[in-house]
Amino acid sequence: MSDISNAGFSRGIDDETIVAAIIKQVVSALNYIHSCNIIHRDIKSDNIYVEVSGNVRVLDFGACARVSCESLIKLISSSIQEHRFQ
Repeated sequence: MSDISNAGFSRGIDDETIVAAIIKQVVSALNYIHSCNIIHRDIKSDNIYVEVSGNVRVLDFGACARVSCESLIKLISSSIQEHRFQ
């Protein structure tokens, strides 16, 4: 496995199809963990691994947290408010 920053894409990924496929799998993984009331809290390129087969894995759950639905709604609301006024 190789993280995106070390997967031979030193100048970035020019092919939008590849980027879309990676993002789709990352969003799918995040959707799954969110459905289990878990938030990752450290999504970055170093924590996204692309296998030779093209499968994408989200790693390093050391900063993750289990949250209740109510807490998640409050977290999202406060995040939206912060970004709205920046």
